[in-house]
Amino acid sequence: MATQTLFIYSLTLQFGLILFSLLNFLIEFYSTARYKVRHFIYYLWNRNYEPSCLNEAKKDLLNLPQHLSLIIEAEKECISVDSIAKLIRWTQLLGIAYISIYDYSGLITLKKEEVVQKLSGKENNNKKLKCEKDALTTCVEHVSTIKSCFHYGSSKVALLDATDGRPAIVSAIKFVINDTNGTPITYKKIIDCLKAKFGFPEPDAIFKFGSSVSALGFPPLFLRISEMFSLKSYTNVTVFQFIDVLKSYEKRDRRCGK
Repeated sequence: MATQTLFIYSLTLQFGLILFSLLNFLIEFYSTARYKVRHFIYYLWNRNYEPSCLNEAKKDLLNLPQHLSLIIEAEKECISVDSIAKLIRWTQLLGIAYISIYDYSGLITLKKEEVVQKLSGKENNNKKLKCEKDALTTCVEHVSTIKSCFHYGSSKVALLDATDGRPAIVSAIKFVINDTNGTPITYKKIIDCLKAKFGFPEPDAIFKFGSSVSALGFPPLFLRISEMFSLKSYTNVTVFQFIDVLKSYEKRDRRCGK
C-alpha cells in the first residue's frame, strides 16, 4: 500500500513538472513570436521603421537610465559587429548619455575599429565619431584608461572586457597604497579611484544577453545598485523588446540600497 502511494505521488510530481515545463515553453514562445510578428509587419510597411519607433518611445519614457550597460555573452566565440552597432545606435537615439558594452572574452574590444566603421557608415556627413584618447582624470593616468572608448553623437561609449573587472580593483588598490604617503587606506579612496578609471557613472540599468546566470566577470563596482534585466540573444533582439525592457526599468522603484 505504501509503495503504491509513493508511486502515485511520484507520478503526480512528474506530471506537474512536465506541465510546468510545457507552460513555460508556451509563454516563452508567445513572448518571442509576438515580437517577431510585430517586427515583420512593421518591416513590410517601412523597412527603416526603427528610428521612428525609438523617437516615439523617447517621448513616452520619462525616466531613461543615464548609463546603460550591456553584458554580451559571445555566441560560439564570435561577436556580431552589426548587432553591437545596432544596440549602440538604438541607445544613442533614445538619448542615453553613457553606454558600456562588456564581453568577458575581449572580442568586442578587438573589433572596436569595425564597430566604429559600422557606426560611421550609417551616420550623416555632419556627424563624426571622436576617439577618446586622453585620460579621464589624473587618477586614470596612474592606473589605466579604458582601452576602447569613443563618442557617438551625444553618447559616450565604452567597450569593456575581463581586464576591466577584478584586475582593475587590484590596480586601484596598488595605486592607492603607493599614493597614500602614510595616510589611512579607506574604502572611499579605492572607490573614487575606480570611478575615475572608468570615467562613467554607475549604470542605472544592465541588460544581460545570453543563457548564463552569472554576470560573467562584469566590473563589480558597476553591480552595486544597478537594475539587471535578462534577454536571450543580442543578435535577435527587436527594437520592441528593447523598448519594453526600458519600460520595465521605468516602473521599478529604485531605492539605491536604501
